[in-house]
Parts: sequence; C-alpha cells; structure tokens
Amino acid sequence: MINRNQIVQVVLDSSESLLVRQMTLLACTGGKSQIFQDQQERNKRRLIDNAVGQAGELAINILAFQERDFGKTMYINSRNKANANPHLGDDGMDILDTHIDVKTSMIRSSSRSQDMLSYNLVVRPQEFKEGWVYVLGLIYQKEITDPKIVVNIIGWAHSDDFPDEIETQGLFKNTFPLRASNLNPLPLPDYLWSSNLRPHIKKNSEKVLTF
Repeated sequence: MINRNQIVQVVLDSSESLLVRQMTLLACTGGKSQIFQDQQERNKRRLIDNAVGQAGELAINILAFQERDFGKTMYINSRNKANANPHLGDDGMDILDTHIDVKTSMIRSSSRSQDMLSYNLVVRPQEFKEGWVYVLGLIYQKEITDPKIVVNIIGWAHSDDFPDEIETQGLFKNTFPLRASNLNPLPLPDYLWSSNLRPHIKKNSEKVLTF
C-alpha cells in the first residue's frame, strides 16, 4: 500500500519538455488528414496522449539515475531505437535493458485536491508480460502544454500483483486494472537493474526533483 506522501514528482524543465514534444512528433507519423475536422481532432488527441506517455518515460529515466543527463540520454536512446522500428516500437521497455513499462495517464480535473490514489494503473492484455514491473504516472491535462511539465510518479506493481482475470465490464473492460492505492512506493526494486546500469542507479531518497 502507498500513501500520498510517497508520490514522487519530477519536473521536466523547458528543454526537457521540448524534447518530449519533439519525440512526440517523431512517434506520431502518418495518418494525418487535413480534410475532415473529426480526423484533425483525433490527430490532436493522439498527439496529446503520446506526449503524456513520452513525458512519463523521460521522467522515470531521470528519476532512476544519479545523473540527470544520463537519464535523458537513456530516454533518447530508447526513443531512437523505437523510432527506427516504428511498427515494433519499444515493446513496452521504457528504460533500456530493463523490464519496466510506464503507464502515464492524464488527470482531467484542474483541481489540486484530486486524489491521485483513486486512479488506476491499467494494462491491456497485449501489453501484459509476466515478470515485468509497471509504473503509474499522472499528469494534469492542462500542464502537458506548459513550458515545464510536472510528472507525478505514483508507484509500481509487479505483474504478479495484478488480478488474474481481465475486467469484463465498466470503464476498464478488457484490461487489467490495479488501483493506485494498492501500488508499491518508489524506489523501484533492485533486482530490475542489469549489471551495466547498477553503477548509475540513484541511491538517495530525494522525493521532489525541481529544476
């Protein structure tokens, strides 16, 4: 179980937020019709949704490693690999050489009193892998276009922590949902890190990274 004081906040500075938007444009290629308004609206939503995911991926890389620049380089390398294979993407591997998949969602309410622990970490069956760790990130919708993007890293869950059966009805139908309040607090478990990454892992307990 996790409490609100264990949520970790990563603030992406203006250059990092720009990087997120550049990677979003690279990821969202093709299918851009300028004829129909509904198609334009779908493209806009696709860009926003992808930017939310990109911000979460960059945030978890920055959060994991001692040196911020090392985390940014890890993110860039991961995205370059995914962009080189657009039909395969990153296969859910959001930190290279690990079994870590970050699921970042939008908080649509503008209220800061919104309880982040009432959200769910949702994994679709085609994205679910045994032995992997899934991380929940949340971003306020109105902040995804800000010069500095704030990413709230809520917590993580191992594949064994999820329900055995997919949800059959309601908002999370055909997915594996896990309530945020049932997640494990950061840091991520030590066994995730390969030998080449271990020297770079952050050892301190710093909770808020603001730049």
